[in-house]
Amino acid sequence: VKDEVFPTPEPPDTSELSIMHYWHFNNLPDGNLTTVNSDFSALALASLSYPGTGDGYMDRIDPGTDINSQMDELAGYGLRPRNPANTRELLFAAPSTRFEELFVSFAIHRSSNGASENDFYYSPNGGANWVKVKNYEVQTYWELVTIDLSEIDEVNNNPDLLFKILFVG
Repeated sequence: VKDEVFPTPEPPDTSELSIMHYWHFNNLPDGNLTTVNSDFSALALASLSYPGTGDGYMDRIDPGTDINSQMDELAGYGLRPRNPANTRELLFAAPSTRFEELFVSFAIHRSSNGASENDFYYSPNGGANWVKVKNYEVQTYWELVTIDLSEIDEVNNNPDLLFKILFVG
């Protein structure tokens, strides 16, 4: 039996990828936040909010991380959804007009008493219907989560696209 050597696969070519929306959070003000607009949007402004009930709110955390840094941004602040989170959701209004084959990526971590899992959803129709895409664990250290939506046609070129993260576990 002859041993075969398989070459290491080449990394994917990212030269054709474009950033649709990007939040780096380095300009967040101090205090409680209700809506955070994207720091960069290619065409239409995107925003995120934390709707729901109870005492939860969003604020900034220092330091953030550079795990998902883009556009030469340095690690500065991060955005922190505060507990209780089980009655709230992170809601992203992220129009994808003129964009196709989407990927969503973000850096996450949790405190020792934060939700240990998240569910990621998309809505192609402004929140009328939601489709669960992925459940993932959330660790007590920073890590990158990437959601591959490239095979989902209804997220392509969609001005009514929303994403949400539910806190579970």
